[in-house]
Amino acid sequence: MSVRIDSVTDLTVDEIRLQYIAALNALLSPAKEILRLAITANKDVVVTVGLVAAILHRVIECSTSIAILAGQNRVRDMAVLLLNLMELRVDLQYIALNPKHEAEWLTHQNEWRKPWKLDRQLKCVFTNPSEREAEAEIYHIFSMIKHGSPAKDATCLTERIRTDTPRCGVAFKITC
Repeated sequence: MSVRIDSVTDLTVDEIRLQYIAALNALLSPAKEILRLAITANKDVVVTVGLVAAILHRVIECSTSIAILAGQNRVRDMAVLLLNLMELRVDLQYIALNPKHEAEWLTHQNEWRKPWKLDRQLKCVFTNPSEREAEAEIYHIFSMIKHGSPAKDATCLTERIRTDTPRCGVAFKITC
C-alpha cells in the first residue's frame, strides 16, 4: 500500500506504524551501502571520514532499533531514539559548517556533555527562524518523553495529532 501525506488520516494507527516500518527499512539498505562506499572511497582521509562514518553508523543503529520498536508499538522508546537521531543529525550539520568544529569535537575532554549546547548549534544550522523554532519544538517534545516530565500527560499526543491543537504533554504520568 502506498501512503501519501494527505491520506494518513484515513489509516489506522497499525497501518501507519507498518508503513513507517516499511519506509524506514527501505532507507536502511541504501544508507548502509552509502556508508560502505564512502569509507572505501575515502580510506586515506582518516579524521573526517572516520568521524562521519562513526556518526552515520550510529544513525543506522538507531534507525534499526526504531524499526524494531515500532513493530512492538513502543512509542516512547522510539521517541528517545528519535531524539538521539536528531542530536546526531544536528551534530553532523554543525560540524560540516566549519572545519574547526571537527577539531573541537575530536579534542573535547568533558565526558558529561558535548562541546556545544544544542541551542547554539540550532542557531548556526537553521538560519530560518521558523525552521529553527520547529526543530526546537521537536527537540522539546522528544526531551519531555525521554525524561518522563511529570508536568506532561501522554494521552494528549494522539488528540494533538488528530485535531492539530496547540502543544500539549506527551511524556507520561509518574503516578499510577
